[in-house]
Amino acid sequence: MNSGYDIIFNFYNDYNYLQSCIENINNQTILANKLIFTDDGNKDRNLQNLIRKTLNKKIKLLFIKNSKNIGLEKSSQNALKKIRSKFFFFVSAEEIIFKKF
Repeated sequence: MNSGYDIIFNFYNDYNYLQSCIENINNQTILANKLIFTDDGNKDRNLQNLIRKTLNKKIKLLFIKNSKNIGLEKSSQNALKKIRSKFFFFVSAEEIIFKKF
């Protein structure tokens, strides 16, 4: 198990907030080991490319694409199986993450 933390980001059509949420993740005093991004059935195929362009290159990206919307609970359960750090937290697109959370 890695020290540090991972972030689980379940996403479904919150495009208005996506850019600022990724920037908040990038601006943390201590960077996450990994961002586990679950795309829960969005129609936009360029979403993964947008995240890769915006996310700090020091943070590993694991992109999980659900073929259809399976909901927050099942998406979260799938993402939890991918945690490899000692700590983790969930984030939603509309949330603001302060530098020292």
